[in-house]
Parts: sequence; C-alpha cells; structure tokens
Amino acid sequence: MIVSVRTWTPQDIAAVRTVLLDTWLDAYGSFIPESDLRGYLDQQYSESKLQELQQDPDVTGLVAEVDDTMAGYAKLYHERNANRFYVHQLYIHPKHQGSGVGRRLMIRAADLAGEQGFDRVWLGVMVKNTSAVQWYRAMGFEVEETSPFQMGSTSVEHFIGWVPLRGIYAVPKRRLANVPNDRPLAQRMASLLESQRKQWQMLTDGVASLDQVTVKQLDCTGFRAFLQWNPKRIVSTGAKVDTKTIQKRRCFLCVDNLPDAQQGIAYGDDYIILCNPAPIFRQHFTIPHIRHVPQLLEPNVGMMIRLAQDLSRSLTVFYNGPQCGASAPDHMHFQASPFRGIPVERDIDLGHLELKQYATEGVRVGVPAAYGREIVVLRSNDAPLMEDAIRRLMVAMRIELKTEGEPLVNVICSHGDEGFRTIFFLRRSHRPSHYFREGDEQILISPAAVDIGGLVVTPHERDFNRVDAPTLEAIYREVSLDRSDTLRIVDRFLSSS
Repeated sequence: MIVSVRTWTPQDIAAVRTVLLDTWLDAYGSFIPESDLRGYLDQQYSESKLQELQQDPDVTGLVAEVDDTMAGYAKLYHERNANRFYVHQLYIHPKHQGSGVGRRLMIRAADLAGEQGFDRVWLGVMVKNTSAVQWYRAMGFEVEETSPFQMGSTSVEHFIGWVPLRGIYAVPKRRLANVPNDRPLAQRMASLLESQRKQWQMLTDGVASLDQVTVKQLDCTGFRAFLQWNPKRIVSTGAKVDTKTIQKRRCFLCVDNLPDAQQGIAYGDDYIILCNPAPIFRQHFTIPHIRHVPQLLEPNVGMMIRLAQDLSRSLTVFYNGPQCGASAPDHMHFQASPFRGIPVERDIDLGHLELKQYATEGVRVGVPAAYGREIVVLRSNDAPLMEDAIRRLMVAMRIELKTEGEPLVNVICSHGDEGFRTIFFLRRSHRPSHYFREGDEQILISPAAVDIGGLVVTPHERDFNRVDAPTLEAIYREVSLDRSDTLRIVDRFLSSS
C-alpha cells in the first residue's frame, strides 16, 4: 500500500464530495439523519462551493491517496483575525480508516503550520464522534470550549481545541518497544536488539547472516583495509538514489512505513532508534528523524554530538551525506556501530595513522600525511566547541569547493576517555567509475562512512574475490578530494577561529 498526500486540484472535487458523504454517514449516521447529512453536503459543499474554496488564499486542501485512489481529505484554514491555523476538516474514507492515512494528513498539516510559525493546530470535533475524539486526544488534544454545531435540522455539541505539533509528530505507542528507561542508552539499545531479534524475523535473519560473512585484509600503501562479503547489503549498496526514484518510492525510514514488527526507542523529541535489518555489525542501528526532513548535517549537529556522548565508549555514531552514501537521502538519519568497530577508529587510537596536528580554541585538528583518502580529525573535550568546529569546517568546505549545498562528506563521531572525536571524510564523488561499468567490469562498491572508514562491503562474492589493494586504492582516490583541496579547507577553517 502506497500512501501519498498532495494539494487538491479541480479534478478532485467529485471524489472529495464522495469522501465527505461516505465518512459522514459512517461517523455521524447514528445521531444525525441521513437527510440532514445529504442536505448539508449539497448546501455547504456543492461543486461550486468547493471551487470557491480552491480560490481562497487562506484555504489549503489536501487529499490522501492509497494506490492512486482518494482515501482522505483535509481542509486547512489560516484564521487571520485570531491568528490561528485550523485543521478545519479531516475525513478518512471508512475503507481506509486505521491504515495511517489520517496521521499522514495531520503530519502534512503540521508541516504547513510549522512553516508559518505556529506551534499548534486548532480543530473542532463532534462530542459524539468518540473515536475521533480519542484519536485527537492521543496527540494531546486540549479542549478550550464546547459549542453547538448545526447540520440541517440537527444540532450537536462540538469540542473546539488545539493539538500541539509535537503531539502530531510523536511516535505512535505501538512503535515503541517495552525497554526500561532507567538504564544507560547503550544498554537500552542492546535490550531493543535482543527483543527485536525474537519478534522480527527480518532482523533475526539479518543478524544470523553475519555468521556467513567473510572478511579479508588488504595491505594498501599507507594503510590497511578490510573487505566484507555481505550479500544482505545489496539493498543498500545497489540502492538507486536518483531524484526520480526517490520521489516514486515509499520512504522506508518514515515511522508509518516501517514493517509491522519493527519497534524502536524514542530519543529526544525528534528521533527514534531502530535496529538495522541488514547489518554490517552485530550491533547496527539506524536513528531516523520522526519527520520526513532532508538528510542534512548542520541542522542536526547538536543531536549527533549528544548521541555520541550518550553512547560514550559503547557505540559510535556515523552520518552519510545525501549525495555521499545515504540510501535514504530524503530522510534525516544517523547510524550507530560498535565503538572502535570501524577500522579508521582503531588506526587513530593505535597510532597507525600519523596526524599533523593543529590547535584552535579548545579544538585539536589532525590531518594524516598519507591514508589513501582525505580526512580531517577534530577533537575536543567540550560539546559546544565541537559543534561550532563542525559547523565551521562545513562552511570552510562550501567556500573552498564553491558549493551551495552540503559538501560531500561522511562523518564518524564518538566520545571516549579523551572527549569527542569527529572524523570527516572529504569526498569528490559518491560512487566510483567501477560501479557504473557493465558486465564483468562492474565492481559493486558504493563507499559510505563504514566503507571509506576501512571496512568495505561487497555484496557480490565475485567482487570480494577479485578486489585487491591497488583496485581499492584507486577507488578511494577517485571518490576523495585532492590533498590540495584538503589543505585549503583546513587553512580556511583555522583562519575562521
């Protein structure tokens, strides 16, 4: 089932009238005569009246479709005198109630309200429409008054109140695992993994598949890397991430699109922690935003640092840019892996990676002399200073690379005995030319944070067997910036302090 929400058009009017009448008969038929319902529809929602509404600049009409069939309708209204944003109507056809369509419409309404600076939406609901009242109360509905509402000859009591946007966006309770809140986050995540392995077959199979994974070491010039033959990762490695494909597919990170058995842990007000069903590590988590917002690091830097600190010495947080390895470039998310589980982390800790060190206002900066790809390492004991440093490095990259959007980066962030460490991989491109070759010449390696960090995932056994050190070195060079670019970026960063 594919649910989509869009703004209404003149061609939707007949279908909107059908949704209104069928929903009214189903929801109100027990206490309002059918003649009153049909009369009210013809009087207030005739085709001509709906056409007038479509011309009103303060009215927005939304329609929800399930597999291209209209399943729901919402009318939004900006009441300028009271400066309120109303969900004036929201109706889901009886055939589609309970399928998440109403939540999708409410989320879109909340998005539009938030864009206009509102923190709540106002609405009215009939007192006798108990299922709807209960649904809104689950979002935090606060009743301000009760007033009569007339439909034909029938008068009914109407609750008038508001719902906070945060309540609309909140993760449904059925999606939250029963994990104790009184333990450290990493322990709670371990409990989540244990319970989900028992309840969610897809995860059970994914974790079990790691028993069949094969790893080999490649001794490259100036560094070591590891290949992991992991067939389950074909979904991510082979993912199409072009705009057309992304727009057509159902977002697999949106809460409403998760498999029925998948549950998670709420993190803060905006994120949910989930187990990755196609893991690279035995502890591999995906941490998406609960809203469908773009994959961008800078608006979410503070959350990445907070996560790293809460997972201190247990798990590492990593981020793939929207054009740099994220298989869901349209939905903000982080991932988490075992602390020091990515080879670059161990290389730095064990002294295998010689860094030229710089210092600036509580932040230490390191650039390796030779590592086969371009990285910048930031260290600090102070969370605000680390957050500021990350933002300044991103600005320096945009200036030096002359790009308006987010620079191509993969980021690995952790917290340990020496404070915060953030490793930036500076990229030129997402996928190497080998990826786009045909037939036997194709090598299906799509470097993201883990791969560029030294653990290269190959879903095909053929590639696992034939990729050697020179081939991997060539792939790393092709997708990484030049050393001259890195040095200019670091100079720009240091001069901004």
